[in-house]
Amino acid sequence: MVLLMSVVPGKGGQLFTDDTLEKIRWLQYYRNGLEYCKGLKIQVDGGMDDFNFLRCRREGTSDVVVGSFITSSNNIQEQLGKLKVL
Repeated sequence: MVLLMSVVPGKGGQLFTDDTLEKIRWLQYYRNGLEYCKGLKIQVDGGMDDFNFLRCRREGTSDVVVGSFITSSNNIQEQLGKLKVL
């Protein structure tokens, strides 16, 4: 597994950095092209909301970490529901 930090590590609630999407594409290129990378999992952590979650999933991430998107909400079930439909 490769963990991509899409924020500066250390503080929750930061904005997602768009250059992370290019890093996902780069890792996808190697995952699809090199035999020993076939099982590579790509995880993204930081700045996640429903929009960025969808963008990362479309690029091929295996997992995303959602923290503040869930915990900073008054309605956790609603936030989880936003991610379930994606």
